[in-house]
Amino acid sequence: STSVSTPPGGPIPSTANGGDHDWSMSDAEKQYYHSIFPQADQDQDNFVSGPEAQRFFRQSQLDSSTLRQIWILSDVDRDNRLNLAEFYIAMHLIVRVRAKQWTLPSTLPSVLNPKNLTPSTPAATTSAPMYSALI
Repeated sequence: STSVSTPPGGPIPSTANGGDHDWSMSDAEKQYYHSIFPQADQDQDNFVSGPEAQRFFRQSQLDSSTLRQIWILSDVDRDNRLNLAEFYIAMHLIVRVRAKQWTLPSTLPSVLNPKNLTPSTPAATTSAPMYSALI
């Protein structure tokens, strides 16, 4: 039966799952986001707090409601601060929305899950040593 087949012109984009965009992050993008993390983490505590994020992300010139939604999507553990992996997510969303004019997804695409952005060991054990190498 063809009643469940893909509609003509391809699948209907689903904003809930990131639409038809490829939200995956390249190694080069991760390296870039890693290199600018210290600029956002002004107090050097390995986290980007709300006020730090506001100052840093405002440079993107995205409107405050878009930046608020990016914060909500990025702060995966809901602790009101971004660790390194969550910072990658926020930066990646900002870059995609600003440079490519993509619409923000309503939920975080699975390819941007923090577990998928770090080496095979948990982010908590890898982010501090990786970051301390920059100091």
